[in-house]
Amino acid sequence: PFVAGQRLAGAAEEALGGLAAPSARVGSGGGLLQTLMAKVVTKPRRSRKNVSPVPDAMDAMAGAMPEAVPGSRKKVPGVEDPAVTRLMSEAKAAAAAGDAGIALKIYEDIVQMDAGNGKMWMKMFLLCRSGKDFAGGREVLRRGLTHLPGNAILWQAWADMERGLGKHEVARKLYRRAMEANPHLASLYNAWGGMERERGNVKLARELLTKGLKRNPTSARLHMSLAVLEDVAGNTEVAHAVLSRGLKLEPDNAHLHHAMGMLEFKRRSLGEARERFRVATQVDPDFTMAWLSWGRMEEELGYADSARDKYAAG
Repeated sequence: PFVAGQRLAGAAEEALGGLAAPSARVGSGGGLLQTLMAKVVTKPRRSRKNVSPVPDAMDAMAGAMPEAVPGSRKKVPGVEDPAVTRLMSEAKAAAAAGDAGIALKIYEDIVQMDAGNGKMWMKMFLLCRSGKDFAGGREVLRRGLTHLPGNAILWQAWADMERGLGKHEVARKLYRRAMEANPHLASLYNAWGGMERERGNVKLARELLTKGLKRNPTSARLHMSLAVLEDVAGNTEVAHAVLSRGLKLEPDNAHLHHAMGMLEFKRRSLGEARERFRVATQVDPDFTMAWLSWGRMEEELGYADSARDKYAAG
């Protein structure tokens, strides 16, 4: 591979401001852009104890979700409940200290007070997932979606987990539920399209990513994903056109410039490749992958001194 790089975000971490989604693996062939996808290793935490077992997700999806029920406490728009705010701080501190069990108990208290707080259900799910308590994570999401059946991010988080566990048909059903809840969620198209690409379902992946771009025409992430798909499928010029559209929308997006630099190198447009790498590193001087890609290109072309400078900068 030319260089390892950034992964695309999934619902769970995107909802809470981090990185995400299962690692990318293309069903057939490989392209330079495919190397922009790399694994993110999550440090395991202590698993949740005393969680009652729940049926397999496929069984859960066979029937309808329970009807939505109202939260146990009415909220005043724009006003935070002081008790909830205090508990959130305590849960955050417990999680930071590595005590997932205590954090889960506190989050449980919060959702008992405010069952419509989707962020708290997500935090509970992430604690279960990071501790590899997947049954507990399913239980949390089932409960949360009973109160919030229209929360597409919770549906996608469940789908992303099942995808990571290799339960692709279950994930498809959950992605569909997420799409029913919010057909405008860009991360949904990216995640589902990425799964289909991994499975070798190029046509379906292309349809999903194209549909996502129609709903979210300014999404740099979707432009990147579609470009990766086309590059791996051998459609380098199509991938180039997709990235060009993305750069017109976001001319200061370092990741798009980096990807374009890799494509230009593949096309042997070396001057343009250098310019894309230069802009990428100018926009984001801390973008290590762009520096490494640039350095590797110079090294392969025999310019050892230039390569050494780029490696040092990265």
